[in-house]
Amino acid sequence: MKNFVRLMALIAVMLVLISVPVHAEILTIYPSDDRSGTDDPAGGGFDSLADQTEGTLTVELNPETRAAFEFDLAAVRAAINNGASLISATLDLTRSSTLGGARIKIYGYAGNGVIELSDMQETATVVGPEWNPGYAVHYTQDMTAFINTLLGTSATHAGFLARQLVEGQTTIINSKECEDSRRWPFLEIELTDVATPIPTLSEWGMIIMSLLLAGSAVWMLRRRQIA
Repeated sequence: MKNFVRLMALIAVMLVLISVPVHAEILTIYPSDDRSGTDDPAGGGFDSLADQTEGTLTVELNPETRAAFEFDLAAVRAAINNGASLISATLDLTRSSTLGGARIKIYGYAGNGVIELSDMQETATVVGPEWNPGYAVHYTQDMTAFINTLLGTSATHAGFLARQLVEGQTTIINSKECEDSRRWPFLEIELTDVATPIPTLSEWGMIIMSLLLAGSAVWMLRRRQIA
């Protein structure tokens, strides 16, 4: 009887080992492109993009200058197509300098990997609370809902636009050209790993029954040998 109990304990351990837990995978995505665009009041619209090699992006109102960032979603789509699921998406921006009264609004849009003047006017979708960079060096916000929406479309990149709300205030945001890589803007994606398929309830029943029958047969044979 002791041997049978031991066998049943071994079966229980095997079933636990078969149930592979689902772990999280973290993807850190840096911008494919990030630029500032300036609106010349005399021109009637945004008419110039800043040099991409400067290392910082300006956000101000006079003249109005906005900053845009686009992140490639290819790795996220590949993981999801392979069976993973999106857990969370977090945008992180870091300001280099600012005035105390600055307030910045963040918008989201579907990008293509190259920032264009038209992207500077993508203000239809607000994707996060206002950022007061005078008090918070980092803007770290949950963008899971927005990324999920983009994944349901054909968008290849997630675009974010920073717009100054206060006249006379200027904020400088670090870009991916910043010498200190710790201050680069990034999008952190948390995904479930592609889990090993776990048997259904009926399959578990067949497995357990087979193991029980095999264990019973071994136990009976050992009893007969002892007798």
